[in-house]
Amino acid sequence: MPSPTLTPNLWETVKCDFKSLFPEDVFQMWFEPVVCLETSEDAMVLGVPNDFAAIWIHDNYLDLIMQRLRLSAGRMVTVTLRKSEPAHRGAAAPPATTSAARRPGP
Repeated sequence: MPSPTLTPNLWETVKCDFKSLFPEDVFQMWFEPVVCLETSEDAMVLGVPNDFAAIWIHDNYLDLIMQRLRLSAGRMVTVTLRKSEPAHRGAAAPPATTSAARRPGP
């Protein structure tokens, strides 16, 4: 039996967890602007405000994001970060100029 498709609410749940985990300024800088753009059975595309945020979140927080999503979803979730314009957040995202996907591990 296939797993149900992930929902954007899963990201909002994890984001709320992060609000209590991080200092307010860190949360506002790195997590508040992040939105869920797309979901599928085992993957989520998160929209970030710019290329720098995509790189910073990928390098510093992606493992934690994936861990929290896995705990909430009960299964492994692949996360891709994609730059999204503020006007398009929550709607269809424009073509990506930067994408930071989780690199497969050994």
